[in-house]
Amino acid sequence: MNRWGYAVVTVGLTLGAACSNKSVPPSDNDHDGGHGSDAGAWSSACGARVTQPPGPSADPYCPSIDEMAAWIVGPPECPDQVYPTDRELACNAAKWPRKTLPTTAITTELDWGNLTDRADGSKLGGMGSARYIFDLTDALDNAGLPRDHTSPSVTGIPPFFEFRGPNKTVDMTTERGTLEASMRSYGAHILRERAKGKLGYFAYGLGSHEPQPPSTNSAADIEAAIQSVMVPRVEIAAKVAESVNAEVFAPFPGEADILATLPGLSGIAPSERFRLVQLLVDTVRTTSKKYFTGKLMGASAWRYYPTDHPVYSTIDMSKINWQGFDIVEFTLLLATNDHCDATYTLAFLAAQTAKINEMAQRDHFAWGSAEIDIFTFDSVTKATTTGGCTTNARDAYFPALDAALQAFLNAPSRPAILNFANGPSAWSNDVTFLDELKGKLNTFSAAIKTPK
Repeated sequence: MNRWGYAVVTVGLTLGAACSNKSVPPSDNDHDGGHGSDAGAWSSACGARVTQPPGPSADPYCPSIDEMAAWIVGPPECPDQVYPTDRELACNAAKWPRKTLPTTAITTELDWGNLTDRADGSKLGGMGSARYIFDLTDALDNAGLPRDHTSPSVTGIPPFFEFRGPNKTVDMTTERGTLEASMRSYGAHILRERAKGKLGYFAYGLGSHEPQPPSTNSAADIEAAIQSVMVPRVEIAAKVAESVNAEVFAPFPGEADILATLPGLSGIAPSERFRLVQLLVDTVRTTSKKYFTGKLMGASAWRYYPTDHPVYSTIDMSKINWQGFDIVEFTLLLATNDHCDATYTLAFLAAQTAKINEMAQRDHFAWGSAEIDIFTFDSVTKATTTGGCTTNARDAYFPALDAALQAFLNAPSRPAILNFANGPSAWSNDVTFLDELKGKLNTFSAAIKTPK
């Protein structure tokens, strides 16, 4: 339902098809990266990564963040793509102790889910993909947009996958080594951002919503997949998130309540679907807390407006118990193709924030949104031709955004995290649009951080 899920899978599968990495990723003791490169031929950015015998040493090599980034980028910065070890991540993380979270943290990200739609999106996949992602991230800072924390989910950083698992997911049996190396690459990205002063929100998002069992119409299969897919996946991610001192760990690859809306489960009782969601939430929480000591963030996408929505009115997901999570983020689709006006946006957010605040008070968590999207699932063209939305998308965007910003200020409690998409990627070169967006978001950032 968000770019941690459906939107991410679009990019993830594109990358997997375009640039499969079939080589064995390096282990934690494989300090030459497993590629046999001549260290003497590496550029100054790549560094002289020393080969050490397996096992701990008295003086382990601790590369710089820039050096690790160059390894991941590969040519032309390094002859091959190599990936950091857990020890190399941890020695750098020691330089940046965890920060205390502010009352509200705000960031702005490119519409990662639509990166392949960008005019230069062909750079995704293959050599140079990681550099492209790093440069896009840096560009957000250079543009002067509010950006307190790392963008929640980044795709395009190698190594890539074959997606041999059920329903084109990562196969935990044959691809676990690649998954572990990919998590460490993402960890290096988090360190690169933390070195720039950002709060580290570790939210590794490659792949579709999980768990994805062989059969998505069997509650028993889903329950088994929670143990066989989610538990090892969360363990790997939690360990890397801890090794880089991430302030916040978001362990869900998609929102937990996606299990309540799987089409294959529509025939089973709502109470059984509710049970599966609670089982997933509880399992992820207990698994995460074994390895991660920072702030734990849950994820939900349930809509509480309109109340008669044919999907969201069948189960009361507001009764899911989120105790033990420090933050719960809620996907907020502020404008849809049927309702792209400010009136709808205000009403939607008023209902959402009232219900979210009620849940937060009950279960003692801070709330926020890691995905605040307008025209989430469609291109600009589709947004102007479907449903009841007849206003040109470019004209509709700022009135809806203005309404959303006011609704956050009106909310019964202040959000702990807000992440804004930059608008449809087709507008990424629209200087007038970006200047206006920057002004609105910076003004809002100052206002939401001012105590009521």
